Amino acid sequence: MIQVIDLIETEDKKQTRLLWETVSKELSKHSGFIAANLYETFESIHPTADYQLTSFTQWKDQESWLNARSAVKSNAEIKALLEQSNAKFTAFTSELRSSDARHDELNTIGHQNMVLVDVVSVEPERMDAYASMWNNAKDFMKDKNGYVSAHLYQTVDPSSEIKFINMPEWKSAELFSTSLKTEEFFKIVDDFKDNFSLYLSNKLLSVLPEQQPS
Repeated sequence: MIQVIDLIETEDKKQTRLLWETVSKELSKHSGFIAANLYETFESIHPTADYQLTSFTQWKDQESWLNARSAVKSNAEIKALLEQSNAKFTAFTSELRSSDARHDELNTIGHQNMVLVDVVSVEPERMDAYASMWNNAKDFMKDKNGYVSAHLYQTVDPSSEIKFINMPEWKSAELFSTSLKTEEFFKIVDDFKDNFSLYLSNKLLSVLPEQQPS
């Protein structure tokens, strides 16, 4: 399974949402499509860019994704929407590096929950150390009030500046904040405190195979 994540900068969220719906509904008709979610940022901490939206699409494998993308690019309606759009997409194709096995599928996320989109840039030689830190942080978080799940996605492209996207889910931003404002947690993440770029988000839409957005 691969995850195709697009970090989206836009001056017109309504138009970009329409574009996302149209593209995702078309992609959902293709073999290998698993699910797509669109998230809206409501707060950012140490942002590296003004990402207003995040698109998250799961595929059975990269071949399925590439075949579907090629087919969708020839769609006249989508071509027209792309020409009208001012949105900038930063693409990140990834594999799951680590997760909380109790919650294995992001397409089950409830609309009311907060999803943190944590964009991580680290040196290649520090990637394993970051993943180890992430697991320690996950173990610290998993028993805290409001915690739901955690997933760490690693780039499949060695040349990508973004090496990981960390996507924990919490019942609310308030519970996320109050549960982690502790000396113990800060000590766990201290070596990578300058590598975090956080986008607190809520889910706007979901698309499953052959279904309309929910």
